[in-house]
Formats: sequence, C-alpha cells, structure tokens
Amino acid sequence: MKNKCTCHGAAVLAALVSVLLAACASKPPVYVPSDFTDEKILELEIASIQKMAEKEPVKALWRSKLLCETVADTEELYQQMLSGVLSLFETVVSERKWTEALTVFYSLAALESAPQGWSLERLFPR
Repeated sequence: MKNKCTCHGAAVLAALVSVLLAACASKPPVYVPSDFTDEKILELEIASIQKMAEKEPVKALWRSKLLCETVADTEELYQQMLSGVLSLFETVVSERKWTEALTVFYSLAALESAPQGWSLERLFPR
C-alpha cells in the first residue's frame, strides 16, 4: 500500500516538474516593428494608438512618441496624446490619486514634458 502512494506521489511530482520546465522554456512574444512605408499599416497603427488612448493613455503616448520619431507627419498625433496625458495628470492630482500621478509624472518627465510647476518634491513634500 505504501509503495502505491509513493509511486503516485512521484508521478505527480514528475508531472509538476515537467509543466514548470515547459513554462520556463516558453519565450515571450517579440515585438517586430511594422513597415510604416505601407500607408494602410500606418493608418492601422494610428487607429490602434487612438483606441489605446481611451484605456491606456500613457501607453498610447509612448507608442505615439515612437511613431513620431520614425515616421514623418505624425507629430500631431503625439501632441494629441501628450495633451490627453497632461489632462490625466491634472485629473489624478485633483482626485489625490498619488500613485497614479507619480506614474504619469515619470512618463511625462522622461519625455521632457513634465507639467510646469510640478516636481517630485511637489508631489511628495517632506
């Protein structure tokens, strides 16, 4: 009876180890930049960024910045996304959502677009 339990436990342990090893071996998807010389692909990327701005405005801002740096005539999209994130910053500060304000502030600061009059010291006075 004891041998059956030991064998069963060993089989379960072996299955668990193989599942864990398989999970570790899988690789995350790799980002492959699009060919923006194709007008349709560019239009789809712009539409994707605009849709993303509804739920993930900071991510949309970064995507628009990357697009702006690689494709001419996309500065207006970047400015729209920047304006939206600046408004978001004002909103989260007024609602006293400090963690979200910090996240938004760091992104804006990294893009050298931090809101005027704001700094880390102002967000978190000592």
